[in-house]
Amino acid sequence: MQTNPYAHWLMIAGVVVTAAGVERVMEQPGEPPGATMTALILGGAGLFLCGRALLENEVYERVPLSHVIGVAVTIALAPLAAHLPGLAVNVAAGLVLLAVAVGEILRARRPSAPAPVTS
Repeated sequence: MQTNPYAHWLMIAGVVVTAAGVERVMEQPGEPPGATMTALILGGAGLFLCGRALLENEVYERVPLSHVIGVAVTIALAPLAAHLPGLAVNVAAGLVLLAVAVGEILRARRPSAPAPVTS
């Protein structure tokens, strides 16, 4: 099965962008991150989730609700980030990613509905 190559690139870009934001914030963790750092931190997490959702859509033919909610939360956090220290923004982005991972683990543990019987 051939998957969409953009999914992989979005995920890689998300990791790299988030890492750049985290590295910059580590220099001054108590300072507000500003627009650029907020875009790096929250945007990187959002890019990763978009890439992962695209990959799941290609492989499993579904877009995980947890990923959509995670992207929406990263967008919703952006205006609040200006009033928080950079470390708090990093933690918030990490918690969003953790919540998505936990949501996916819980979804995977649910028994799937049996396939309909066709005659």
